[in-house]
Amino acid sequence: MNMGQRTTIYSMLFLFFLFLLLFPSFALAEQKHPQEAKIGAILVHLGDFNYKEGTFTAAFWIWSLSDKPADNAILSFEFPNLVGKAIIDGEDASRKIPDGYLGQKRIYGTFRHHWNMKNFPFDKQRLEILFEENEKDTRSLVYSTYKDDIFANYDKEGIKLAGWDIENVRMVTSEKEYKTDFGDTTRDIVKTPNKFARLAIEMDIKRTDTGAFWRFSAAAFIALAMAFITYFLAKPTAIAPRMGLLAGSVFAVVINMGTVSNYLGTANELTLMDTIHVCVLAYIIVATFTAVYNWWHSTREKVTKDPEAVSLRMAIISTILFFITVAGLLLKAVFGGSIL
Repeated sequence: MNMGQRTTIYSMLFLFFLFLLLFPSFALAEQKHPQEAKIGAILVHLGDFNYKEGTFTAAFWIWSLSDKPADNAILSFEFPNLVGKAIIDGEDASRKIPDGYLGQKRIYGTFRHHWNMKNFPFDKQRLEILFEENEKDTRSLVYSTYKDDIFANYDKEGIKLAGWDIENVRMVTSEKEYKTDFGDTTRDIVKTPNKFARLAIEMDIKRTDTGAFWRFSAAAFIALAMAFITYFLAKPTAIAPRMGLLAGSVFAVVINMGTVSNYLGTANELTLMDTIHVCVLAYIIVATFTAVYNWWHSTREKVTKDPEAVSLRMAIISTILFFITVAGLLLKAVFGGSIL
């Protein structure tokens, strides 16, 4: 065997051992690229908003395109924020088309949503329908969207929401991580965390029924007017009717405040409507203190202040402060509100 042949053999052996060393790296690199399932959807129904229960209903078509039939997202999914069971119609398996394997389903269900009513009735809401893979983690399957469908996926002519405008509907892909090994003690969740593909259909809606403000606050402003009238009953002999009007005003505000909170389901949070009712109560308290002060001052032997002048002064100051405060609250709600 000559020198040239030996060199050739050594070179082939070197390449063979190099291949054995690098092959696992190639295999791992291949594994790092999970299959992709493209998802599209069109919203065809939205409504049945329930503020107290924290739900809404929606119906939509959803489809998925994948390179392999087993990787189609339509075959293995769940809705994390679904209430009860969904009505699902459509194909149980994907079908072959020129671009890959396509699966389609029509889904109707009730979904959970935290209604942020702090700025009611000038509020905006972001409703979400969450769609999540429940078999393969992100090492095997990820979601993506059709680029042309991201901002044009709802039936603009078919969906009519009384008192609301749909500002936009879009799809957002993400990953949901679960900090558990699901019983697989051989898996190190620090190095390979359990993550599953997730897609959210987000719907930004804005309330247009601003007349609801007057429907829910009319009683409070009537109570305010009653309290305002008491400032002109400044004579000491009018203390009884004055206090009667103030007591009736407090009763009307408290009852109406409870009615509004019950309708909105906001017993545990302070809303714009609650704040306005509290401002009316504060106004009534000032009017009550003014009435009591005038009565007490009139019982003194020497009257140094005109009760009518005191009442008029307090009426002007408290009324101006009230409407400035309410105007600031309304401006903040209308122009400073955010979608949560």
